[in-house]
Amino acid sequence: MAQPRTKSDFIGDRFLDLIERGEQIPEFELRRLELEVRKLPNEYEKSLDMAYLYAIWGRYPEARDWLKAAGGFGLSTALRYAGAAQASLNFHETRKALRWALDQGLVTTEEDRHFAFVLAAFSCALEICTEIKDMLTNTDRISHMDGTIGAMLRISDMGLKDEDVQEYVMRALCAADPWLRDKRRAMVIGHAAYPEMLDKVIIQVSVPADPDEFGDILWAMSDIDRTGIPQEVSQAVIISPVPAE
Repeated sequence: MAQPRTKSDFIGDRFLDLIERGEQIPEFELRRLELEVRKLPNEYEKSLDMAYLYAIWGRYPEARDWLKAAGGFGLSTALRYAGAAQASLNFHETRKALRWALDQGLVTTEEDRHFAFVLAAFSCALEICTEIKDMLTNTDRISHMDGTIGAMLRISDMGLKDEDVQEYVMRALCAADPWLRDKRRAMVIGHAAYPEMLDKVIIQVSVPADPDEFGDILWAMSDIDRTGIPQEVSQAVIISPVPAE
């Protein structure tokens, strides 16, 4: 006998629909989903779902506040927490949750490994990507991510650390916050490593912003405080914002 679907199942399906749609979401849909999320009886689940929701909305400071309200992760929640952290552009938290899940032996199914690989890639944790790729028994599902695979090999060859690359990217993304608010679509991050640029890795950020704003966005994302960022990272990593299609 089939199990009855729960409110959590319904909300999960709605999030998948919004993320995979790849276009601006009407505000009334987000507000309607917010009402459903607020009805969840489990406060932890509610906090993570609100983090996802506000991230899709383009309200990243609020998304990170909800992530913080969740209070961390445990045996059954590490991957879900990592996903909310990635959506909220808090990549350090994504890496910590993924690292813990791997060390605890929690990433055991092929589905979990694929999800963890995608989270690691989109949060620029390319060292962890390499580790997870070696655990996959079927790489067909990530075959379209050849840019990420090339970039993670390049990162490894250059000896760059995930935490330094992530910090560099997060500072650039935070600088673009004023243009991202209320854009109502998920942000996508991709990678490239070109044979003619052996000392560079391209991190392409698909920014859901108006094309005529891109001059200001490019300037803001390049004019960031590099204090504490290793010089080899700032010289090797090129952050390239492009308008979301």
